[in-house]
Amino acid sequence: MHLNAKSYLEIAQGKREQRQKHIPKAWLLSQDQLQSRDLLNLPEHCGILTAREFHITQTHDAVDIATGIASGKLSAKEVAIAFCKRAAIAQQVVSFELSWSVIRFSDQAIPTA
Repeated sequence: MHLNAKSYLEIAQGKREQRQKHIPKAWLLSQDQLQSRDLLNLPEHCGILTAREFHITQTHDAVDIATGIASGKLSAKEVAIAFCKRAAIAQQVVSFELSWSVIRFSDQAIPTA
């Protein structure tokens, strides 16, 4: 290995630190939550999503959401916040690269919703 080359562990740690900088502090999972074996129930019980936000992200499809926004039962802002929070939870648990764009997008989506 080249003397200046970083190991994959150092690169991975750097990427995790970058990710953490993009996620609002209130949306960060604790170390205990990150090590939980009950990942399927984590979004509901981690304390990041309100009960209403969990309901929006868990039970509504796109048609329900559009109808809810059109009727005033849901606001575009609360829907944007709910899904951005849900993406932040997923990103921390499985570290998939796609949601980085969602987290960055949340900086623009929420104020304009």
